[in-house]
Amino acid sequence: MTEQYVNTVKYNKCPSCGADVLSTMQFCVSCGARMTSRTCPHCNTPIIGNPEFCRNCGRPLTPQRKCLRCNTPIVGNPEFCRNCGAPLVESRTCPSCGSVISKDAKFCNGCGRVMTPVPPAAPQAQKVDTALIEKATDLREKVVRFGTMPDLPDADMKALSPESLKKSIAAMERFLKTAAPDLSIGMSKQSLSLSTWHKAEVQLTNTGQAHAFFVTLNFSDDFEIRRVCPVTVESGDTQNVEIGVLPKTAGNIPIEVTMHCKDGNGKEYKKVSDFWITVSPHGQAPRLFREEEDFRQQAAAGAERRREPLAYQQPATTTRTLPPEMTQKYRDPEFLGKGGFAKVFKAKRKEGQYVAVKVPIDLDEATGRSFIAEMQNWIKLNHPNIVKIYDYNIMPIPYFEEELCDGALDKLKKPMAVSQAAWIIFNVCEGLKYAHSLHIIHRDLKPQNILLKNGIPKISDWGLSKIVTDVSSVTTASFTPFYASPEQVTNKPKDQRTDIWQIGVILYELVTGELPFTGDSMIDIIAGIPTKTPKYPGDINPEAKMIESIILKCLEKDPAKRYPTVIALQKDLAGFLKIDYAESLKLSVGAKDFRHSAQFCSKLLLASLKSGDLMEAYKYATDLVVYTEGEVKEQTKEMAAQIKIRLDNGLDEVPEEIIETAELITHKIGVGLTTL
Repeated sequence: MTEQYVNTVKYNKCPSCGADVLSTMQFCVSCGARMTSRTCPHCNTPIIGNPEFCRNCGRPLTPQRKCLRCNTPIVGNPEFCRNCGAPLVESRTCPSCGSVISKDAKFCNGCGRVMTPVPPAAPQAQKVDTALIEKATDLREKVVRFGTMPDLPDADMKALSPESLKKSIAAMERFLKTAAPDLSIGMSKQSLSLSTWHKAEVQLTNTGQAHAFFVTLNFSDDFEIRRVCPVTVESGDTQNVEIGVLPKTAGNIPIEVTMHCKDGNGKEYKKVSDFWITVSPHGQAPRLFREEEDFRQQAAAGAERRREPLAYQQPATTTRTLPPEMTQKYRDPEFLGKGGFAKVFKAKRKEGQYVAVKVPIDLDEATGRSFIAEMQNWIKLNHPNIVKIYDYNIMPIPYFEEELCDGALDKLKKPMAVSQAAWIIFNVCEGLKYAHSLHIIHRDLKPQNILLKNGIPKISDWGLSKIVTDVSSVTTASFTPFYASPEQVTNKPKDQRTDIWQIGVILYELVTGELPFTGDSMIDIIAGIPTKTPKYPGDINPEAKMIESIILKCLEKDPAKRYPTVIALQKDLAGFLKIDYAESLKLSVGAKDFRHSAQFCSKLLLASLKSGDLMEAYKYATDLVVYTEGEVKEQTKEMAAQIKIRLDNGLDEVPEEIIETAELITHKIGVGLTTL
């Protein structure tokens, strides 16, 4: 049998002469030229031609990276070396010696050659979001029409990147939401004549960031004003408005000007400003003008200038001056404000104590009855969260002498922190709880009637308060529309749950900055209270979501679905406050911020005492001892011992003396003088 052989011999072409040469030959047999100039980096086998893999070991022959630690060739793009596990950085080959070095190396490790820096890769063009550009452009136009934005983000908008556009949009939306006009007023003439028309120039200056549109002015009743037309005052601008002024009263008169305006979104603003005007009696020129005329006449005659002082005139009584009947009892009166039927002054008693004095705006029978009604219930109330009455009388005129406070709740910036609002309302409930225990309901709770003294809220103005017995209820229809309950606007029986509704409205306003029921007219507002559902507080301010259920329970249309008592409302508020303060306490302790630890711990102690939880109160009292020092530390120890005695003897009632001590400790800690 004849064997057949298959010819498996391979030939390569000589790169010099083109002769066929066996693939295993390294030199051409015809011309002697070298057939290959490279070898496999793995097994050193000579490489002929340009194959992708070594014919001996099968490894890739394309240029590879090498590990900078162990010099192992790297195949592909792994993150770590397969030999030593070192992380792999981008590398390159030295053109002189072929050593593999780091991409960012300045010198070759093999030959020391200076390496040329690798130019950075060209940035990839970002995709332009036309929707974002349109939104940013529209917002910019609104901002320009709305006011003057200090840092208008034009540079970020020109970048056209999504990040810069979103940043610009957020900044402009924040500006449109927070910017507001801030008007101030000045008057060119400070001296006028009684019952004489004067042409005066009023300067309106807008120091706010938003333009003020439709600016109107209302002056106090001591002056008649004409030719007052609405004007526009742009942000940072001053407008001069010419008006006609006719003084009705002589003396040094405080002129009160109420400025109304709107911003670019139609939101209305109101600001009250005042300044003093000297009004000379009828037929007598103001002192300044008369002295100038005297000087001119005497100078013309060559006579020596004479100064004739004007006869003293007692300032006339105006809506902003204390009645003369009260000047013997009080000194240094200062006008604070006025309400529906009374005006309030800060004044000094003969003993030197500053008090608030409330006197009627008009003296008539209706005012007298209102004063007597307010007096009857208020004088029965004595509680730290209720404004104290020091003195009262109807002679020489009806007046109240009250505890002087720092200001009203309506002056605080809103929306405020949810924990701050809850703490204020929790303490307002303390005063209400005391009044309700005497069967007295307020019926007119609103931010203007909640005053603050050293941070402690105090309920004022009990003129609409009534005593409610177990067999009767109040059905009169006096109320403040924005804060009125459904039973008030429908003239149905009212009880302590009416106060709870009004507490809910106040808390809603504090955490959202808005009222739950609004409208274009009082009729719309009153009609909406028993029928419309307010926006959820959490939809307006996401942080308000934490107490949304408490607010909405207070605002139930049906009184039976509201909190039955203020105590029940306090328990839910205390539950929220304990969670919030406990979390803050934990963070402050972890950061070793013992000053804030003492503040949060003292508030937890006070909330526990006021909600009747003695066990929790004892726990926080013992913790508070650790965070305080000096006199406060000793007071806290003594209070903790008193709480322990009550716990051991099964006494659940918390004495008012312990609560007052806790409030004093909380106040001292708040000023930061008694902590570690």
